[in-house]
Amino acid sequence: MECHAFALRYCHSADSVRLMALCLCVPITSKGKSNVDECLANLIQNCTYFPQTTEIFLAIDKDDKLLAHHEAAWFVSYLKLKCVVMLVESSSPPPLVQWYNELLCMAAKCGHLEYFVLWGDDIKIVDEETRREKWFDAVKNSFMRYHKETGLPFGFGCVALNDMSNPGFPTFPVVHRTHINIFKGFCRPFFYNQDADPWVFQVYRRWGVASIESSLVIENQIGGALNEPRYQRQHVNWKDEELIKDISTVQDYLKKIENKMQYSIMTTIDVVIPTFRSNLPLLEQMFRMKIPKDCSVFFILVVDDPNTKQRSKFENLEKQFLGKVRVRFQKENSGASMARNRGLDESASEWILFLDDDVEVSENLLESYADQIAIYGKHVCGFVGKSSFPPPMTSRQAGFVMSYLSYFWDVSTRMQHPPWGVTANLLVRRTSARFHSDFVKTGGGEDIAMCIDTAEITGQKFCAAPEAQILHPWWQSGKFSPWRFFNWTQGDGLLIDKYPKFSYMNFPNVIELSVLCIALMSYSAFFFKSIPRWQTCWFLYLWFMEFTCDAIHLMTNDRSSASLYTTGNLLRLKCAMISTYFKNFVELGHFWVHAKRGKVQNLCTRFDWYCGQVPGIRAVERIKGFSRCVIFLLYLLPLTQASRAALCVVGLTSFAFLDRSF
Repeated sequence: MECHAFALRYCHSADSVRLMALCLCVPITSKGKSNVDECLANLIQNCTYFPQTTEIFLAIDKDDKLLAHHEAAWFVSYLKLKCVVMLVESSSPPPLVQWYNELLCMAAKCGHLEYFVLWGDDIKIVDEETRREKWFDAVKNSFMRYHKETGLPFGFGCVALNDMSNPGFPTFPVVHRTHINIFKGFCRPFFYNQDADPWVFQVYRRWGVASIESSLVIENQIGGALNEPRYQRQHVNWKDEELIKDISTVQDYLKKIENKMQYSIMTTIDVVIPTFRSNLPLLEQMFRMKIPKDCSVFFILVVDDPNTKQRSKFENLEKQFLGKVRVRFQKENSGASMARNRGLDESASEWILFLDDDVEVSENLLESYADQIAIYGKHVCGFVGKSSFPPPMTSRQAGFVMSYLSYFWDVSTRMQHPPWGVTANLLVRRTSARFHSDFVKTGGGEDIAMCIDTAEITGQKFCAAPEAQILHPWWQSGKFSPWRFFNWTQGDGLLIDKYPKFSYMNFPNVIELSVLCIALMSYSAFFFKSIPRWQTCWFLYLWFMEFTCDAIHLMTNDRSSASLYTTGNLLRLKCAMISTYFKNFVELGHFWVHAKRGKVQNLCTRFDWYCGQVPGIRAVERIKGFSRCVIFLLYLLPLTQASRAALCVVGLTSFAFLDRSF
């Protein structure tokens, strides 16, 4: 490494000069450029926006044919600011972060430099109204605000610039000399050529001293999120153990210089919202939720419709909530699970809150979760909020509630440690767990798998947070089709093979027996050209008894009777029949997903929705399955019709007794 410096020494050290002393650290290359003017065009334009006391530290490849042979004084003649040149060894891809570190360490030796910003030769300042003093004054004011509001040492924190090529993302951070004192450079040599920008932002976010400055709008013309860079990007996994190490480094620094002060770390929550419907008013309502004290909240909105006609509105929403909301657009419609994974990859917080894009949130939702984190956060891997539907106003809606298909939506009101929760309202600890890509795009089972994986990775359980409430609207204005529930099963039907320890054998249900009966009738029709009467009668008997058993169960059940929009017995009976219809659409879906995958061995196999957390539940389900199966098979006994009827009455009475017992 070699240095050429045009050293125009300051002859005074007044505070006013020190406060204006800004350093730009800029790796620069002529790669892809034909002449020097083209290489320096952006820097020349940018320099008109920097204070006149700014110094530029340049890192140039030794083999750069257009730039490497020039002295620092030559760059001063172009840029009209003081320059220092560092020649670096050629490398592909270039170790940009290492060069930034060396530039900052070199610049820090100049005692008059106070602020340092990572810059690029492809950056263009696009806001024509920006003034050289205005934006830098805003940056200094941010550091002063950090100091006054938190009591932390002056210079502790970072201010990222407003990058329109990567909106809402903390790029090109400005740090103070204090940061260099903490990390002996910009960052540890763990980074190569990516990720250092968001890393420093996330470190200081834990103390609430990281923000994006809106008064300087820049554009990364070659790299950034929207364009391909000139080199191969090399990312590192810095968001887990490495980030924890760096937070500890900062804590040790604070203890050393302020041993009498206790600075608590803020709780960080990223809210991940996949959207296809693009309901902007509901989304804006989420962004305006009350932020809890001592909590840093960021929203990551993943638009899963690349052809959306509301792209400009999303971009305006991002500008409106700059530094609080980041919008990402999927390149293709990949489904809610992959959209959530995109949000997870963007996130670097300790906790991630998943919300559906069509839910109505309570104003204190985040506060409710923050309270639970403060009490139980160290001992659990996540929190299951309460997801409610509006009161049922039609028999279809009441039938859905009676079918128990919504049981786990508000399971937090019934279990202290639910095994899983729906992603309409679910808070999880950040881990390496991701949503599985083989679940259907429309959803079903992916939330269960995510919760199981998170619990296994952490060795902890989920905790109920019933105070954290959202309201989920009825699908299709309450006129939803049972095919919605059938589609759920195309995902959750995979759980049996993914988690065999939570699977168990049970007696055949009405769908499986109906398929057997249809197979017998088909066999008879094909080989004997007729269908025996007993087979047809048995098929009808199966469904009559299924509806009867469900009616016995649902007519006297507290959950179903409390959920109905009327207490009339006839209406409740109608809703019970609709409930049976919905429930068996689900069972039909489970049968179909096993049949189309050739998993015949999965027939009569059930998944334990409680994931082993409720002792004896499998035995209870087997007893219920056995009692129904006995009733279903009574018709096949060689008895008179009167004897069959008598046995059916006895069977139904026994079923009712068992149902009330459990």
